[in-house]
Amino acid sequence: MAYRYVHQIYLKSLQKQPVGYQSFIKIWQEQAPNVVFQKPRTELCQTCEDHIKNIRIAIGNRNEEEKIKHHQEALI
Repeated sequence: MAYRYVHQIYLKSLQKQPVGYQSFIKIWQEQAPNVVFQKPRTELCQTCEDHIKNIRIAIGNRNEEEKIKHHQEALI
């Protein structure tokens, strides 16, 4: 889901003059800054999320063997 999709729903539901897309975004960010949408690349299953986390930890620890191990596990 994204702002544009929510804006389209908003436009369809209104009986009066709607606000434009840019105004909609500004109002959303001012009134509901804690409501955000995940980027599509982050919409993964928990197993995939865990693999990514483990790979990033191995990279941060500069542990090439662990990184390779986690990459291989992710491919299974």
